[in-house]
Amino acid sequence: MEHNLPLKDRITEFCGLTAPTRVFTSTQNAAMIQYRIPKRGRGFSFKVNFLKNLNPCNILVEDDEQVYTVRNYGKASNCSLIALYPIHMALLSISVGVTPSGDHFKIETGTMRKCQETGLKDFMEVSGGMDLLSPKLTQADTFCGIDSYPEGISETVLCGVSTVRLVSSGEYDNMVTLAIRQAKEEELMTASVACPL
Repeated sequence: MEHNLPLKDRITEFCGLTAPTRVFTSTQNAAMIQYRIPKRGRGFSFKVNFLKNLNPCNILVEDDEQVYTVRNYGKASNCSLIALYPIHMALLSISVGVTPSGDHFKIETGTMRKCQETGLKDFMEVSGGMDLLSPKLTQADTFCGIDSYPEGISETVLCGVSTVRLVSSGEYDNMVTLAIRQAKEEELMTASVACPL
């Protein structure tokens, strides 16, 4: 997932018998606790509180065959939907890079491809990579435009980590709705993106 803080500012290590006095707050929709307990019978406990996020931006996909909406709420942001497995993504609706923030008048343009290559600042990108820490390895395509009912627009990403990223300049109120499911064996030969083993 994209993050505004560098990795060194997002990781804390501690050990010993003294418990940390600090409260840790995740600024994303996922947090990880890694631990090593050297002797049987020793351990630790922790408490987790879930905070309400009124404007969610990043999504970590866990379930198979779900519909998700990624939105920037008119703000400059890069929002990501990430699955930790190969996916098949079907585009259900798109409004990216066309409707200015605060404007409710929409003209259907259809779904346009290769938006980034034509110099547009706002687009949806489909890509894949090997893991969460490495940058994306392969990009399938970029999309933009307004299309309430796109037909037959889908991408298959055969990577350890599959990503749909909504890049937003803040000039537009961007939103995409996607159906995500785990890629099937028969889609291996028609994949848009395939990462090396």
